[in-house]
Amino acid sequence: MAGFSFAGSASNQGLIFVPLKPYSSRKGKEHTATAILNRVRPRLFSISGAIVFATLPPAVSGLGQFGGFQFVLQDQAAHTLEELSGAAHGLMQASAQTEGVGRTVHSVYRERPSYLITIDREKAKSLHVPLSQITDTLGVYMGSAYVNDFDFNNRSYRVYVQADKQFRATSQDMKQFYVRSIAVRWFRSII
Repeated sequence: MAGFSFAGSASNQGLIFVPLKPYSSRKGKEHTATAILNRVRPRLFSISGAIVFATLPPAVSGLGQFGGFQFVLQDQAAHTLEELSGAAHGLMQASAQTEGVGRTVHSVYRERPSYLITIDREKAKSLHVPLSQITDTLGVYMGSAYVNDFDFNNRSYRVYVQADKQFRATSQDMKQFYVRSIAVRWFRSII
């Protein structure tokens, strides 16, 4: 595409997308995209009067070198938290030994105790506190809540909010959580 590049538009810039042969036709490590780039780059850098370089395409969100992938491990047989953690760590160890995946696979799962919380709905209603306010507060403080995604330096980041560890370590910490009530005000019109 003449006149366009990843750096912007100008009459002295250009961009070329070069498709490679299918994987089935490129057997062996010397025919991977990275190996081909490593052979082509010195030739392109030797061109005088221009800056020419080859690079791999940008990562597709959820795939590629920078985007990563997300995997959900689900327990459908009522195992203990320790058994689920063992399965997650076993999956990470197996992926570290798998060619093409590498050691970058990690999990944020940690064994945590479960609590059964009973909300006094009548008391919340009498204090003008919506039930959703209570459940959202518990969700954010004791767990986390997804906020948004943002891109920075060719990487996608997910933003979550949660209370710091020392404020959610025990069930007694829930006594420190506050929720906002809806202020009820009545206005009487004067005629």
